[in-house]
Amino acid sequence: MEMLEETIEAMRGLAHEAEIDPEIRLPVPARLPEKYVPTVNERLVLYKRLASCRGDAEVDRLRDEMLDRYGPLPTDAHHLLEVIRLKIQARALGVAIVDVANGEIVLTAAEQSRVDPQRLLRLLTQAGGGIRVTPGHKILAPMPKGREPQDLFDAARRVMTSLA
Repeated sequence: MEMLEETIEAMRGLAHEAEIDPEIRLPVPARLPEKYVPTVNERLVLYKRLASCRGDAEVDRLRDEMLDRYGPLPTDAHHLLEVIRLKIQARALGVAIVDVANGEIVLTAAEQSRVDPQRLLRLLTQAGGGIRVTPGHKILAPMPKGREPQDLFDAARRVMTSLA
């Protein structure tokens, strides 16, 4: 179906940008544990459905379905949903990689990034030197050490939101 849409767009003279599949490299366990989703087939189906989510509302619906079917989310499953939310936001912004290195959140922009240059400039000046841009399309934001996983997700999300 995607190839058909690309062909139609090409015939109409519309440019088609390749969709980014962002990598989220955070030091947080994010998975569906066997004890939560007992069969391999069910886990694979859920992973596939999560990977196909394109918005927070879809993630919320899937989370609600998981709650109904399997009960309260274990921590690793909650983290997985947060990773999916970050992927959705990164994809929309054109961020190829969300990583943590040397106590900083590192966003690596794809070539077709949709980071608003004016917002980036404003963020750089308001952050008082806390946010930096490096060669290789990397945006670095400070991340204090010893924080909880949810703080890490929230901080990455805040940085991306401020760049949209």
